[in-house]
Amino acid sequence: MDSTSDQIIVTAAKRAQASQDLDAAVAVADKDDFARRGFQGVEQIDRLLADITLRARSSQAYTNVTMRGQASLDYYNPAAQLYVDGLPQDQALFFRQVPIDLDRVEVLYGPQGTLYGRGALGGVINVVTRRPDDQLRGQVEGNVSSLGSGGQALVNLPLVKDALYADVSVGARHQKGQMTDMVTGQRVGDTNSENIRARLRYAPKGGPLDIMASYSHARMASTEEYFVPEAYRAQRLALDMPSHYRLLSDSFGLTAHLDLGFATVSSLTAYQDRTYDRTIYGYYAPETQRSFSQELRLVSPAREGAKIDYVAGLYLEDLRFSYRMPVMTLGNHQTIRTLAAFGELTWHATDRLSITPGLRVSNERTQAQADYASVSYGNRVDATRVLPKLALGYRLDGNTRLYAVASTGFKAGGFTRAAVPTTLAYAYKPQYTRNIEVGLKGNTEDHRVDYSLSAYYIVNTGFQLPVGTVAVQYLENVGTARSRGVDLNLRLRPVDPFTISLSGSLNRSWFSRYDNALTPGLDLTGHKVPYAPSAQLNANIDYRISLPGSLGTLSPHAGVSHNGRIWFTEANAVGQGPYTLVDAGLSWRLNERLGIDLYGDNLTDKTYATYGFDTGGAGLAYQLGRGREFGLRLRAGL
Repeated sequence: MDSTSDQIIVTAAKRAQASQDLDAAVAVADKDDFARRGFQGVEQIDRLLADITLRARSSQAYTNVTMRGQASLDYYNPAAQLYVDGLPQDQALFFRQVPIDLDRVEVLYGPQGTLYGRGALGGVINVVTRRPDDQLRGQVEGNVSSLGSGGQALVNLPLVKDALYADVSVGARHQKGQMTDMVTGQRVGDTNSENIRARLRYAPKGGPLDIMASYSHARMASTEEYFVPEAYRAQRLALDMPSHYRLLSDSFGLTAHLDLGFATVSSLTAYQDRTYDRTIYGYYAPETQRSFSQELRLVSPAREGAKIDYVAGLYLEDLRFSYRMPVMTLGNHQTIRTLAAFGELTWHATDRLSITPGLRVSNERTQAQADYASVSYGNRVDATRVLPKLALGYRLDGNTRLYAVASTGFKAGGFTRAAVPTTLAYAYKPQYTRNIEVGLKGNTEDHRVDYSLSAYYIVNTGFQLPVGTVAVQYLENVGTARSRGVDLNLRLRPVDPFTISLSGSLNRSWFSRYDNALTPGLDLTGHKVPYAPSAQLNANIDYRISLPGSLGTLSPHAGVSHNGRIWFTEANAVGQGPYTLVDAGLSWRLNERLGIDLYGDNLTDKTYATYGFDTGGAGLAYQLGRGREFGLRLRAGL
């Protein structure tokens, strides 16, 4: 983790800042946090940090991300954005394997529309890796557990001394299914994934230019889209409805940074090509998506004592999506184009007071065509939006900062992407989010205590919600939803070998006004918003023991994660009650290059649902979280 004078440096706000100086709620989990717990996926970060929930809905290609009560109710538009090394990622890749060269994962809470545009209602997850450099090094790691296995390898090569570097990494992951088909008796739910990534970086030592090109390919094949009737949850018996998919993605990236002295100019280019070859409930329903984005950014230099810091930029995105259901002769093809200009400026009015205004102007245009039988329908929506922000920060003393933020966000309007006959008959409008937040963050002089505390109130107007039966749902604006809550992150180091990490949140998200044109007589005002847990608590304890001689260190650790009640439907008829997961493990480190982790997840073998719906004829059906798992992980550097 990058640090200066014991300060954590984060880049989620599109410029390098000490996390304690950022007038917003931000949390960080580093590579050791993941390794000690045996975590293999980015989605497991919600076992480490507060007020964030990541769960697969139907499949890992459809991720529900809930942050501060902002849930991803639309399958295709998560309520948070995922970035890797500054580049936006396809929404189907939230469940990607943790990169072997992971440095840290930054979570920026609250609506981030000013800097990130549409979709960042709950916040931003920023994955930061170690870039290719001038060291000849290699790294391998492998794990085997009661519920799967996996491994990764990386080699970093300096090609031209002090100028040109490259790295290549490969990985694979097998997740054993835990369901049994109630008719055939076969195990279902297995998931296999592989990935490869190559990067080339030109960064002459002492020079102003840093350019990196990257390519990655990922493949996932799974039978996880089976569903367990309520009566068979304990036995994990699944309905005999053939479901399987193959998810292929290719990603290209090019980032360039030029230090002009008075500012740094950056260009960030990304292209992703995704094919989702899916059969669900026996119906073949393939999807494809192609996305291109280009961002040009101007960032002020990080200089101590500077009166003004700023970031400004232009953004372009072109997204092309296609969904088909051949058996019903249905198709849906959409092109979404975005043009935006944004800026944020921090004025250090005094040594203690900082004022940060920000603004984004964004134009979104959606062109859609739906095919039904031999008839084609076309429609288009076009809108321009203005997203302001204002933050105030005041340093109470050298280690304590008080801040307040008023920020905005939105989800674009458009047309339902699933291919249903009514796709273009119902154009839904944008959802706008307004957020007010206050917080306190700081640490003690000896850094034995680090803390952050925040409280927020969020109002969503034009709330977008899938309505209708599960098979033929479409998006509709159903009124206003509100969210209020508090977050706490606390890290204690009472003595050098002992660390206690606590994170917790309380949240209430509800419909303050419900008006659904499909069911005008149904009033769900006061009901809880789906997929927004009422409470979360994570507690992790680590103790480091120095072994005699040169035998390294031994670290026992334990973790407890509590999740409050969550509803899967807006009628609050299908849900999951509160549950607690217990983890424990033991890590041995001979040195920075060699280590072994023993870990156990969900030690009490708690059965809990992550997704549920009413099937109609078969009653309520669920997808379940993973049961008890014991594993061993080996890491070695060369």
